[in-house]
This record gives sequence, C-alpha cells and structure tokens, in this order.
Amino acid sequence: METPTTSETTQTDAQRATASEVAERPTKAKRTAAPRKAAPRKPAAKRGVTAQKAPRARVSPPQAPQEPTPEKQRGLVNQLGGLITGAGGALVGTAKIAGRTATHLGTTIGRSTLGAGRAVISTTERMVGTLRPAAHAEAEANAAIVRRAYRALLKRELPVLEQLIAEEVVWHVPGRSALAGDYTGREGISQLFARLAERSGGTLRVDLHDVTASGEHAVALHELRATREGAKLSSKQLVVFHIHAGRITEVWGPVSMTQYEDDGFWGGES
Repeated sequence: METPTTSETTQTDAQRATASEVAERPTKAKRTAAPRKAAPRKPAAKRGVTAQKAPRARVSPPQAPQEPTPEKQRGLVNQLGGLITGAGGALVGTAKIAGRTATHLGTTIGRSTLGAGRAVISTTERMVGTLRPAAHAEAEANAAIVRRAYRALLKRELPVLEQLIAEEVVWHVPGRSALAGDYTGREGISQLFARLAERSGGTLRVDLHDVTASGEHAVALHELRATREGAKLSSKQLVVFHIHAGRITEVWGPVSMTQYEDDGFWGGES
C-alpha cells in the first residue's frame, strides 16, 4: 500500500474544505432569505428649505404697574366725554324724530276727527233743514205772546190777558217770602200782582230786557225795582213760560240771582 504524499494530502484537505463550504451555503442562503423589517424612513427635506428650530420665548421679569401720566388721564377723560356727548346727541335726535312722528300722527287723527265731525253736522243740518222755517216761526210767535203778556200785566189789561193766559194756568213762585207758592187760574194771577203792588206801596217797576223762545217754551229776562219800608230792591230775574196752542199754560218764577235778598225784602206773612 502506497503512502500518500504531502501534496496529495494537501489537495485532499482542500477539497474537503471546499465540499464543506458548499454544504453550508444553502443554510446561509436560507438565513439570508428571511425578510427583515424595514426601518422607518425620515421624510426627505424639500430642496432649498432648511428646517429651523422655533425660537424660545423670552420671559421678562414682572414689572410693577405704572400709573398713567396726567396727559394720558386727560386723553381718557376727553375720549369718555366725546362718547357721552355722542350718545346724548343720538338720544336727542331720536327724541326729535319721535316727537315729529307723534305730532304728525296727532295732526292726522285730529284732521280726520274734525272732518268726521263736520260731516255729522252737515248731515244733521240737512236732516233738520226742512223743519227750521216752521220751528223758527213758532218760536217767534211764542216770544211775541210773552211780550204782550208783560205789557198787559203791567197795564192791567184784563181782556188782553184772557186772550194770552189759559184759564187753568198755574204760576209757581219760588223762595221763602210771603209771596212764595202756587197761584192757580187767572184769578190766582190777579191776586199775585195785587199783593206785589200792596207790599211795594205802588212802587213796583218791571223792565223787560229780552225774551228767547222755542216751540213750547219762552224765557224772559227782566229787572224788578221796588221800595218797601225804606228799603230798595233791584233784582235781575228769570221767568219761564210754557205755551200751548197760543196761550200760556204754566209759569215758573221769578227766579232771582239774589234770591235770599229778594225774600228778605218782601218779608214773611203779615
């Protein structure tokens, strides 16, 4: 048996080593083929843009509050005054506008009311216009009757009084004197005037001032003068007459403006 030489031994060792490397290669390949987790990539910075760090805020040490200078105070006062003046002007302007609106509204309402009133008056006048001539003529006739009755009473013209005074006439004399009371019929009226003449001692005077009348009534205004026991009377009096069918049917008066003085002048029952 031949003994291997040194060169052969070296070659054989080299082949073994190569075969061993070939046998181990698949295992390394397998290890290399295992997937690896990719490391997160940082976003690439844009070209021409350099990232800068935010500047740190500087903390100033606390300072004591400073009082405003007189100039600043005057400025603040002026500004406040200007605001108050402007607000006042706005309020005044608003009040003026409201006043004008109210005045215009009141004028409009007043004119409307006045127009409505005039329309009512005009309608009423048209409705009663046909009655005016007759009513006016009747009132004038009644006033004339009263005037004739005054003349007849003062002159004691009994025939004229019988034509003007109804037989059942009633005369109401107010007050608390001896003459107060009701006088019925023509004889009662004659008795009334007889007592007036007696108490005045024949000094009785009556001045007729005016007579106003309507379709059924007449009102006479006269002044009565008389003297009694040294006392004098001057009294303005009203007498109301009711007239029917051209004759006086009822009388109220005389009513005096100084009724207490008149009652004292005529006195009580003798």
